[in-house]
Parts: sequence; C-alpha cells; structure tokens
Amino acid sequence: MNVLVKIGEATTPRKFSFQINTNSQRLHPVLLDDSVPVPQAERYSGNLRLALVPILVWKNWKMTVTLQRILISEFPSWLDHSCTEYVADLVTQGGSHEEAQRIAAESMARSFPDGAPSPGNEVFHVMYEAGAAVGYLWIGQDVSADPGAWWVWDIVINADQRGQGFGRAAMLLGEEYARSHGAHSLGLSVFGFNTGARGLYNSLGYETTSVKMLKKFI
Repeated sequence: MNVLVKIGEATTPRKFSFQINTNSQRLHPVLLDDSVPVPQAERYSGNLRLALVPILVWKNWKMTVTLQRILISEFPSWLDHSCTEYVADLVTQGGSHEEAQRIAAESMARSFPDGAPSPGNEVFHVMYEAGAAVGYLWIGQDVSADPGAWWVWDIVINADQRGQGFGRAAMLLGEEYARSHGAHSLGLSVFGFNTGARGLYNSLGYETTSVKMLKKFI
C-alpha cells in the first residue's frame, strides 16, 4: 500500500521543535530562537554537529530524539541490515526466501549502485537522548522527475524500543527535514500485515494512494 502526505510550503528554520500538549497529545511546532538552551543531545562538534537535523522534544516524558547521519564507515553494515529487514518483510508477505533476496538486492542496487552513499538518499540514526541509537530512517527524493516529491524508503525502530514514540518522532523529523529541502509531499509504502505502522501513518495524516491485493491458493 502506498500512502502520501502533503507537507506544505518549504521552509528552512535554523532549529525546529515539536512539543506535545500533555492534555491532547497533539504535536505543536515551535520555532526555537537563540534564547533556547541547546539540549545535550545536540552538543556535537565538527562534522557530527553538522550532520544533525532538527530536534523533537517530547515534553511529557522529557525525551529528546534526534536524527544523525550514519558515517561512511557504518554504511556497509546498515545496507546489509536494511536488506535483511526487507527480505524478512517480503517473506512474511508470502514470497519465497530466494525471490525476496533477489528483489531486495535489485532494489538496493538501484538506490546505491556502488554499495555506498549516493546523492538523493539520506540515511539517519534515530538517536535517543544520551546518544543511544534506537533505529534508522532512510529518506530522499522519489524516482519521479519532480524534485519536490520525497519518499520514506525505510524506517525501522529496534524491536525492544517500539511503542514508545520513537517512530512518530523520526517520521516528524523526516517530514521537517524534507520540507526544509524543498519537498512538497512525502510518500511511503507499507506492507498490509504491518498494522502498527499503518496506524501510525494514518495518525500522521498520510492518505492511501494505491493498494495491492493478493489471494493465496493453498
């Protein structure tokens, strides 16, 4: 199933925070100025500091989530992990392991033909407060000719960290990152069996644009 959210006119804020209203649990964007203290999770130096994108603050839990670009040295292991996750999803959907491996390998080769980071693709660690990685987000322009159409290619939160708001935080940060780079929409694909992810995307305003259906003959 493909879903899409329109994220409006592009802006480029210096810092951006999403704060939860503890009564309604709805997110409210707040543009931060120089008077706002910089959280510890953002206090990096050199290239790592430049790699950070805006911050998400969960007021009711006092939780800070950031996105940090993966290092070039980390890319091969991430690529292998992402491919393995994709194979597992394809098998869960009903495909054979061999066919799933072929599809995943071909997909990764199209996005990363040299097995290395490529233009138009951004891969981030999802970081929790004191530098603990809880998952990753892969986002970038889609395959159309429209530079403003972006896509969430993959988002994974570690199994033991799910249900705590990290996926929502990562998606909201991804939206703001895409918007700040000129995106007017953000799309994604989700497997039908992944009811948790579908519920999250629906709650974030994503709308279904196409659906694939299958009937198995046993």
